[in-house]
Amino acid sequence: MDDFPNPTSSTEPGLRRTLIVAASGKADNLYFRAAVGNKIESAGDGWYRIDGWKIKLDGGSPQIRKASGKTELLVPVQLSDGKAKIEVEYVW
Repeated sequence: MDDFPNPTSSTEPGLRRTLIVAASGKADNLYFRAAVGNKIESAGDGWYRIDGWKIKLDGGSPQIRKASGKTELLVPVQLSDGKAKIEVEYVW
């Protein structure tokens, strides 16, 4: 996996990450855990609120689930020709 973090140029402090996932075989039911918090809620337009900060996910259909007393934001990883690209923006 490759991970490329870059600062954002918006008015709020933030970071944009581009993750490249590669697999040589079949990878069914593969997820990227984008965030864990006490409360996660959709804010629209790909944005989610997590305990006082925000995250934006480009592409995919993220899922919110409860696990071990916390809430997780999961992104299904869809491989195409053995690779997947996930873009995430964090704002605090």
